[in-house]
Amino acid sequence: MKNLLLTTCLLLVAMGSVLAQLPVLEQYIRQGLQSNLSLQRQQQSLEKAQLALQEAKGLFYPSLSFLSDYNYANGGRKIDLPLGDLFNPIYQSLNQLQQGQKFSNIPNQQVLFLPNNFQDTRLQASMALINTEIWYNYKIHREMITQQQAMVNVYKRNLVKDLKAAYYNYLNSLRQQDIYNNAATLLKEQYRSTSSLVNNGKALRGNLLKVDADIHQNDALLTAATNDVQVAKAYFNFLLNQPLETPIPADTSVYAAALPDTVPALSAAAVTGRDELKVLQSGLTQTNLQVKMKQAAYVPELSTFINGGYQGTGYTFSSDQRYLFGGVSLKWTLFNGNQRRAQLKQAEVDRSSLQNQLAETQQQLALELTTAQTNLHNAQARLGSALASQSATREYYRETKVRYAEGLVLLLEVSDAFTQFVNSQLAYQLALTEVLTREAELEQVTAAYPL
Repeated sequence: MKNLLLTTCLLLVAMGSVLAQLPVLEQYIRQGLQSNLSLQRQQQSLEKAQLALQEAKGLFYPSLSFLSDYNYANGGRKIDLPLGDLFNPIYQSLNQLQQGQKFSNIPNQQVLFLPNNFQDTRLQASMALINTEIWYNYKIHREMITQQQAMVNVYKRNLVKDLKAAYYNYLNSLRQQDIYNNAATLLKEQYRSTSSLVNNGKALRGNLLKVDADIHQNDALLTAATNDVQVAKAYFNFLLNQPLETPIPADTSVYAAALPDTVPALSAAAVTGRDELKVLQSGLTQTNLQVKMKQAAYVPELSTFINGGYQGTGYTFSSDQRYLFGGVSLKWTLFNGNQRRAQLKQAEVDRSSLQNQLAETQQQLALELTTAQTNLHNAQARLGSALASQSATREYYRETKVRYAEGLVLLLEVSDAFTQFVNSQLAYQLALTEVLTREAELEQVTAAYPL
């Protein structure tokens, strides 16, 4: 027992060490795949399908039931049995021949159709020997498990994409908050510089009002960015099924994956492993089994049964009441108003519809692949442009600020350079987030993430 506890503790420590070595986002993805409520519902549907398969399998085994019937009757239809009229003349003749009263007269009888005080207590065993519907029903339920597992994988991949996009959006909100905080620091510095110029008679006092207005505008944008952080954090926690205010650490190492001009060249064959296709292919297999089941409806059904128990008047359970009764039952439906033919046609129509849906989905997934590749390429192009623009506006703002401190340019030029610099930082951060999001979408389209 001590060795078992020690082994368990060592395994838990090892698992914790492995998880600790994973990137923060990867840890959250694994957590989400375990705790997301919508995914749990999908997995419960899979469990339900597995239980339905067990139920279908149970139809191959014999069933044993305990049955007990008791009948009480009073009145109702009767049948007259003229036993006295038939046997009394014979008895009288025999008495005359024997000169005695050895044979007494008997009355006529009335027998109720309904049995009174009659019980039938028995064990009944039955089993299907030939039943094509049971066999194909089992195969269909087994295929339903494959379909439901594919549906679970579809949701897992969508969840991975949503978790990544939500985390990238959270990091983007934090970066925007930092940008506005830095902008506030620069505006305060600009206010001091402008104040010094005003005191030295090199600038108008109205310039201070312009800088003060810019400060208030930046404060409003900072407040909005702070609120966006809270919303992004709440949504990410919602996907993880944990309290919305749970702190989320920021792992900026994910930005290393946002490299420009690295779109992989993929063909339409890259989507052949999509679980959406597996769902439809499994559905098509089920429909084919449905067609075969309808075609096999012409095969007769054969079953057997046996009853053993006690039957008679009152619950005496004597040897006279004990009985054993069994047999074989054959059912062969020769005509049922063309119902089977209509059912077969319906199954064939369903099969044709699924074949068309499968072909359409294959084209749709190929289109998604092309779109995802194009979107990623465009996002990476915008990232490269935003990076160059950020470098240029940073240098332009630095030079303009120096010239403004020397009284060589107007405040309007400094404000314009400052706005361009802040907007370029926001644009670069947005482009960076878009690249990461587009990479997550391409990963989902190609089913590249290992589940």
